[in-house]
Amino acid sequence: MWVTTPDSYKKPVVHYGHFPSQLHNKVNAIMSTYDAGHIGFKGGTYKAVLQNLEPGKRYYYKVGDEQSLTYSAIKHFNGPPKRGQQLPEINFAVFGDMGTFAPMGHMVMKQIVRDNLAKPVDFVFLTGDIAYAGMNGADKGET
Repeated sequence: MWVTTPDSYKKPVVHYGHFPSQLHNKVNAIMSTYDAGHIGFKGGTYKAVLQNLEPGKRYYYKVGDEQSLTYSAIKHFNGPPKRGQQLPEINFAVFGDMGTFAPMGHMVMKQIVRDNLAKPVDFVFLTGDIAYAGMNGADKGET
């Protein structure tokens, strides 16, 4: 999942693969719009599901728009562990709201980066902020 503001991508997509120079796999994303109204935060939320990932393998990816050829920087993640594999620990970062975008949101993100550098996390759950999409419904221009 990723968010853009204020522009919306026309053909949202995720390109991914095992090497940064070989992002040959592609998954189209589904877009929803949102408008937080009271603070004027409006944009698009995109969701794509990557299936049949190989356990324990590193994947590189970029998200973006195939129509405008606008893409994110290439990032990476690891596939899930093998079924039944015992892991020594799994580290989660869970947070619910970053406050405002600036300056509090920047401060929260800087702390998350510092924490991740000190002890890397396996999963990040953002339970708020981007969860407001669709609250107003289609009659308010949201899908």
